[in-house]
Amino acid sequence: MAIGEIVGLHAKEGLIDLETKRINWDNYNPIGRLYANQYIRTHDRFSMSIPSPEDIISGKFKNFTEEK
Repeated sequence: MAIGEIVGLHAKEGLIDLETKRINWDNYNPIGRLYANQYIRTHDRFSMSIPSPEDIISGKFKNFTEEK
């Protein structure tokens, strides 16, 4: 963990909303490193609910990869 004061930031124009200080997700196109010289782009974004431990234990949550 690093604790300190941010004194400067460099970002692509339009990436950060200067009024709200939040990322503009429509302009955010990150890449990720897989391994060695392999990278991946992220073009398809989605949200998924995280089940509570109680829902998992009670069986209310089923793995979305299971067949219906």
